[in-house]
Order: sequence, then C-alpha cells, then structure tokens
Amino acid sequence: MYTILLADDEGIMLESLKALILKNFPGECTVECVKTGRAAVEAAERLRPDIAFLDIQMPGLNGIQAMQEIRKYNDFTLFVIVTAFDRFSFAKEAINLGVIEYLTKPVNHRTFVDVLLRAMRMVDENRMKINDNLKVRERMAAVLPIFESGLVYSILLPEDFAGRADTYKELLDIREDYLQAVVIEWGDEERDGVLSNPIGAGVKAFEHETAFRDLLRQTFDAVTGPVMSNRMVSFVARTGDGGTVADRIVMIEKALHLIRRLKARVDLRFRVGIGSTQSFGDALVSYKEATRSLRNCGRTVCHHDDICAVQDFDKVLCPAMEYVAKNFSREISAESVAEIVGISPYFFSRIFREKTGESFVEYITRVRMEAAARLLLDPVLSIKEVCASCGYIDPNYFGRLFKKQFGMLPEEYKEAKR
Repeated sequence: MYTILLADDEGIMLESLKALILKNFPGECTVECVKTGRAAVEAAERLRPDIAFLDIQMPGLNGIQAMQEIRKYNDFTLFVIVTAFDRFSFAKEAINLGVIEYLTKPVNHRTFVDVLLRAMRMVDENRMKINDNLKVRERMAAVLPIFESGLVYSILLPEDFAGRADTYKELLDIREDYLQAVVIEWGDEERDGVLSNPIGAGVKAFEHETAFRDLLRQTFDAVTGPVMSNRMVSFVARTGDGGTVADRIVMIEKALHLIRRLKARVDLRFRVGIGSTQSFGDALVSYKEATRSLRNCGRTVCHHDDICAVQDFDKVLCPAMEYVAKNFSREISAESVAEIVGISPYFFSRIFREKTGESFVEYITRVRMEAAARLLLDPVLSIKEVCASCGYIDPNYFGRLFKKQFGMLPEEYKEAKR
C-alpha cells in the first residue's frame, strides 16, 4: 500500500490525478488531496506520504517552500513537481530537496502513470533497505552482548588481550584508543561501606541484566560485561586521558544519575567505582583502580583520581582554607574551591565535613563572621561596609547570620565593643 499526497490549487487537476491513480492502481494507494502549500505540510506531517505531487504555484507557501518544511521532519517522501512554468527557474532548489521528476501541465496521463510506477519502485527499494537494515540491527543486537562480554573478559583475563584488542575494536566499532573502567556493584543494604548479601542481590539483579546493560549504554555509551555475582564491569571508550576535574565531575554526575535510574527499576543499594583513563592495552589498570575505589572509599560514587588527590588530605585542606581566608569577600563555592585543589566538588564536600566536622558552607560562614567581628571594631567602617567586605550583599541576611554566630546583631556588637 502506498500513501500519495496531491497538492494543487486547481480542483479539476486534483480530481483528474486522483481518478487516474485509483483507476490504474486499484486497492494499492491511499490518496489525499489539498489545495495549499500549508495544507500540504500539515497533511504530510499527519500521513507521512510515500510520494507527493506538488504544484509550484499555490496560495501561501509555494511548492518549493512546502517541500522545505516537509523535509525538516521527513526524509523519505519522494517529491514530483507539477508545474506550468520553466523547470530551470527552480531546478537547483528542487534537486537539493530530492525531487525525482518534473511534470509540465497539462499532464500527459501515460507520463503520469510511468512516473508514479517509477516512484513506487523507489519506495519499494527504500522499504527493502530499511527492512534489511533492521534485520542487521536485530542480529547485531543479539550478538553485541557476546562481543562486549568477550572484550571485558579479555581485559580482566589478559593472557592474550594484546592479540585480540584490534579484533574487538573492529567488531564493536571502537575508534578511540583509551578506556575508562566503570564498575557497578549492588547489595540489599550498605553496612560500613560494604554492600550486604552479594549473592542474593546478584540473583535478584540477574533478571534485569538486559535493562542494566541498556541503562549503562544510555548513560556512558559503555561496553558492558555480564552480571558477575553482584557486579557489572563496563569500559567507556575515550579519546584522551580524561584527567581534568571537569571530566571527573561529568563522570560522577552520570554515575549518580545511573544509580537513580537503577534504583527506580529494582529495590537494591548501588555503588559505582570509576578508574582513571588508560590506554586500550592498559585497561586492566583502570579496572583495578575502580575496584579499589569501591573498597577504600565507602561512598556511593568513588573516582580513583579523587582518592589519589586526598591520600594526604592536609595537602588539599590547607590550600582550600588558605584560599577562603584570602578570598572570603568574594563569591566562593565548593565547586570553585574543589577545582582549585584538584578534586570533584562531590568528593570535596564530603571529605571536608568528615575531616573538619562542619560543612564547607558552614566553614565559609564562620570565617566571614569572625572577619566581620574584627572589622566591626573599626569605628570608621559602617555596618553596610562590613557586610560588603565579608562577601554579602543583603545587610539583613548578614545581620541574621552574625546574630546566629555571636548572639547579637552587628550594631549591638559594635556598640558593646566600644
């Protein structure tokens, strides 16, 4: 069955062409007739016609403009121009839009039928190509998990990985030369950074293996191995070393998003370990880093580069505190300071609270309030000037924070210290 759109502002022309189609191709075609370019665009969006015959001169949008609009959402419709004008005046635009033929009015019936037959054959060929492509995709979808699992196993059991690497790159169409490991594990609940009941949780997750793979591909575009007890191992193909803090932030945010989607599907606790980016041949190094991150970090998402950066947290903490001390009058965020000290904001905020007993925001506020108390001792400075010097715009908000810290408003404090 073919869907055909006829667009012409002459009603007699429409009826003639429609009758010709139904006479020569009974039961094979659905025909829709419209009289304006705008109506042709709307009908094409609704019907998705296989073939469209369009008059060049129609009210509102002309035939070329109508084709341009249709092409924005439809790549498959075959266009035939019907015109009483010289074809060369619009030939260039029409060629770019995929017009297959020009018919000059008055249209010869035999010529019209021949053109329609040729268009039908082209539609059949396109359908066959689409069908063949779908079959290839279905076959690839069936074997893709096998190839991906083979690559993951070859990396984890690397006796002959060097000899197989190029084969897997070709099979999986991997063009990048670097890999980054992402290891997901799950359990019934988390105790002291360890997920409980790994075998039972693994059995529960096994029936969701296909869905887990799909979510990993959607999130990281990753090559993913099978469920192994309570764990899945994936490798993300990378073009470079991926060692920047910004890149780390992207990976962590993707991992957190993945965990939310996994939890929505199955009632389990999830954690993700992320290794550094390594050359294709050293992908096992990234895997070991990801698993160590899971063991040593105890957080929902653990990135190897963050853990390396904070092995001696004083080397991170001291520069962060020094930066705050020098810049408390400016706008400061955990994100900006984390980037300066070289770790992700997600990890920095958690480690800062663990090591200092207060959140980073609480620390900045305390530093600013202590500075405000010193500045208020200066009789020359007004409350508003002290407020601005400590990084605040709103004096009322500044006053509430100061009272929370010292039990009195700034003006009361200033008066008491005279």
